[in-house]
Amino acid sequence: MGGISSIARLGVKGLKSILQDSVPEAIQKTPTKLKEYDIDYKFQSPDRYEDGGRNIGKLDTMSTNTKIKAPTLKEAKNILKNSPIYNRDYNKFKNYELDNQVNPRVSFQTIKEDGSIIQETALRKKFRLEEEAKVVPYLEPYKLETFMAGTDTTGKLRNELLNDPKLSDSQKKEILVYIDQFEDGLLTPEELYGKSVIKGKEATPIKNIAPTKDILKNTPDEELSLNEIKKKYKVNQKQKRVPEVQEAAQKLYEGKISKEEYDRSIKKYQPINLITEMPEVPSLNRIEGTLSLDKVKKGIVGKTLNSSDLNGKRVASRLDIPAYEDYDTWVVSLHDGTKTGGQSIGYSQSVVLRNVDFKSSEKGGLNIARGKTSKATIARIHGDYVDVPTTNVYEKIQLELNNPNSEYIQIGMNPFRHSYFYDKKTMEPILAADEILQLGPLVLGKGIRKGKSSEFKFKEGGRIMRDPNKNYNTQRAI
Repeated sequence: MGGISSIARLGVKGLKSILQDSVPEAIQKTPTKLKEYDIDYKFQSPDRYEDGGRNIGKLDTMSTNTKIKAPTLKEAKNILKNSPIYNRDYNKFKNYELDNQVNPRVSFQTIKEDGSIIQETALRKKFRLEEEAKVVPYLEPYKLETFMAGTDTTGKLRNELLNDPKLSDSQKKEILVYIDQFEDGLLTPEELYGKSVIKGKEATPIKNIAPTKDILKNTPDEELSLNEIKKKYKVNQKQKRVPEVQEAAQKLYEGKISKEEYDRSIKKYQPINLITEMPEVPSLNRIEGTLSLDKVKKGIVGKTLNSSDLNGKRVASRLDIPAYEDYDTWVVSLHDGTKTGGQSIGYSQSVVLRNVDFKSSEKGGLNIARGKTSKATIARIHGDYVDVPTTNVYEKIQLELNNPNSEYIQIGMNPFRHSYFYDKKTMEPILAADEILQLGPLVLGKGIRKGKSSEFKFKEGGRIMRDPNKNYNTQRAI
């Protein structure tokens, strides 16, 4: 007890002092090693759109270079973002160039750590390698002829060559042989020039350079080719069935359990989570790069398809399945909404529809849930197209997403769970709405009309059948 009371009398500060005294002084005072980061960066605006929805590209600033000493790159970036020059340029670009409408983003062009490049955009790397792969100046015929005409010797040129840090010893020896041959008249100027295309340290021809995925991730989409965009976003994230839910779906199909029992299985084994953060909006170049060629030809709103041409038309929307399974990219697929299974009419980052009906195939959904067919399109949102730019859709959803008093609710659809659209909070089926806002995977709706899950039955052809004696328009979500 005496020992414990002694420690108690010392208190936290006293105990800390004893512990520090027991640690060797060299360890206590070991400084954190600082690295020098050479950072090139610039500011960019988001995609800009004309009133008709056509993308007119980004605004950006000139690159700025700064050197910062810090223990890690993360800390170096934090120091940069708190610096007066960074904030001055950021605010100047936002307030004067962008009229304070949107927040610019920072794009790191090149980052060196203690002299070595650790991050670089694909475009910067291309320019750098082109510079390093230029003709070796020591073998340009006119230069050799100038030396020979003036002094009858190439001694000065040889000294420059021997002191060039860009060339290896073997390259220097090879070049010296060519100089000797040229001086002795054994090589013509044309032959010498053919020998002169000797590369520096990076000998890979520019056209054969394949940027790594890490480089592509740090490079804006507009600086990449369509093939590079595919490589940048390539994933394999096909959704897998939950075995317990698949088994329950099979039992439901066989009539061994009720719809209420199936719903309890969903709630237990595959619960639904509300989206609480704004989804990423893919660039138009990313959409083009991750869609197949036949889909691209249909048109991309804001790039090759004018949104004003769709205004007021009956349109059906859904997500493009291959884009998010293979490229982690949420693309809204638009279809002729005047009929079930209407043909594709284009693709978009977002969509706003009014006078909405939610249509799905119950039989098709249950076959997917029980593993008899692969995931496919069995549901679409039909409504009248409203021409609203994606930036405005984003801002509206941002206001409503986590607003407890919003008149909008989150709407989900996953055939691995249910064959119908549902309120993500209550799991109740949704049949119609006054309006929906869709931004990738996030769908918000207001003026909702609901049904009851127990009232959905099978019907020939897989269409949803509802009880004609029920009034589905009396249930509205606030």
